[in-house]
Amino acid sequence: MPAYVGTGIYGNAVGVTTPLAFKLSLAAGLTKTTTPLVIRPGLFYAGNANIIGGTGGMAYSVIAFEGATQRSASAGAVLGGNDGTIASLATTAAPGSNSRIDIVYWWNREFTLDGVDSVPVIGVVQGTAAAVPVAPSLAAFPGAIEIGRATVAAGAVATNGAGVTITQTSPFTSSDSGKVPFRNTTEMNLWTTALTDQLALDLSSQITLRWNGSAWAAVVGGGTVPITATTLLGAGGTRAIDADGAISFSGAVTSVGATLGTVAALAVFKKIVAVIEYQGSTAGSHTWQLALAGTPNATASSYLTKAFTDSGTQTLATGTSFTHGYTGSRRNRTRTIELFRLANAEKTRFVDGGVDDDDGASIVQMIQSVGNHTQTVAYDGVLFTLTGLATLSGGRIRFYGHI
Repeated sequence: MPAYVGTGIYGNAVGVTTPLAFKLSLAAGLTKTTTPLVIRPGLFYAGNANIIGGTGGMAYSVIAFEGATQRSASAGAVLGGNDGTIASLATTAAPGSNSRIDIVYWWNREFTLDGVDSVPVIGVVQGTAAAVPVAPSLAAFPGAIEIGRATVAAGAVATNGAGVTITQTSPFTSSDSGKVPFRNTTEMNLWTTALTDQLALDLSSQITLRWNGSAWAAVVGGGTVPITATTLLGAGGTRAIDADGAISFSGAVTSVGATLGTVAALAVFKKIVAVIEYQGSTAGSHTWQLALAGTPNATASSYLTKAFTDSGTQTLATGTSFTHGYTGSRRNRTRTIELFRLANAEKTRFVDGGVDDDDGASIVQMIQSVGNHTQTVAYDGVLFTLTGLATLSGGRIRFYGHI
């Protein structure tokens, strides 16, 4: 078939659109790979990257989705999906020993190719239990795509309980020349057959990247984007990650901070900005440290801070944390802290500027400080330690990434 009949064509027997011609036409509108006519099969992202879930028994749940599958370049593409939640997709009982891997798959079956009928299948295939289990093959389901998998340990009685670990593995796709979403950069880096200049969206950082022919690179001029805190750090008082990804805190807070994502996801940012503001009932101060996987680095003499005030005073401090930049105590502070190369294995440097005051009293202090961390370590978060402020009436930290 050197040229296939386009969609909607009718007339004599030679000119009628066949099912194959229709599927070839569908493939024309989908994201391509470096192999001619081969699409990137997957789901169309609809705001939820978690496609399968656990249940109270040995079954999985599957949310509604739409997507595209393909058996081969010469077979075109099939559009389809699941138009409602599947509450209970049964699997078999847990193995008697060791662990196995279950794969939940979506298969567009075709009568002329597979026999039986053309009803699509959302099913589960179980692997063989072993000390180091191997994922089962989908070769028996031509063109099927994996939409999720689970490691099931011996003794498990529910897929939402102990002994079962669910991993979201469904690939995402898009329209031709569209932006393909990925859950994270690790998932993104597995796709090495993209066309040069293909765009992708890292859902973990909301950064747009471009395939340059050999690697994914952040789009130059991508600007500044909000960063959603992933794990709350600190102690005391009331602390929470807000709906917009910022941190709010109040009361007798002694420390507050967050993990901002994985090092790999954050490494695309040349600069990360933390905007912190708080109001204390008594005069106090803060220090702050760089953190990795929830643990702040407190190595002696690894933090160097030099501060400048509007009175012309300069102070230099070396210690186990960065200082707030002024030796005096104030009740209220608003600061913008620019962190350079936080998630790269380089010395992290910062510029800190803002204002300290005592609720309209005689002191309003302008602060500017700079500093660097002497260790070449990649970090994924920050932790602020607050002292002397007693009860906080309120505070907030917002994070932004700059490409």
